[in-house]
Amino acid sequence: VNNVTLISYAPYLAKELHESIDYFLIIAYNLTRLTLITLFGKGGFAMKISTKGRYALRMLIDLALHQQDGFIALKDIAARQNISKKYLEQIVPILNKSNILQANRGFQGGYRLVNPASTYTVGSILRLTEGSLTPIACLDWSPEGCERRNDCMTLPMWQGLSRVIAEYLDGITLQD
Repeated sequence: VNNVTLISYAPYLAKELHESIDYFLIIAYNLTRLTLITLFGKGGFAMKISTKGRYALRMLIDLALHQQDGFIALKDIAARQNISKKYLEQIVPILNKSNILQANRGFQGGYRLVNPASTYTVGSILRLTEGSLTPIACLDWSPEGCERRNDCMTLPMWQGLSRVIAEYLDGITLQD
């Protein structure tokens, strides 16, 4: 992995499974691209951030870098980030509904951030575009709702992984 910061390598042995599995977490971050968030295990399971999430971050980082230029046309962001303007047009409504973007129509039209870049975290943006960032579905509806919560030997591990992901992504702002 080039030009990224390796944040966490956390090995776990799951002896309660049919065979031992070593899990590790790599959270890779690059200012212009959130490259990947992956949980690897035997068999190659991987959780990845979608194109929509990555492009939303690139768009917002671009706006943060050009905030002093006022409203920025979508075509300019698309050209600088090498992203289809049509794809960005699909992302804009998600960001507008969440009061992240301010739009201006007309000759000097475009978009800009409503608040300073330091107020938007990568975690909050990815939750808008991806929904949940939890590594397993049962954490989305809380362990209290899981029928196996009392017998699940791996639940603490998944809760810990979810906490590491959330703390890391919520600790990075668009300004960073």
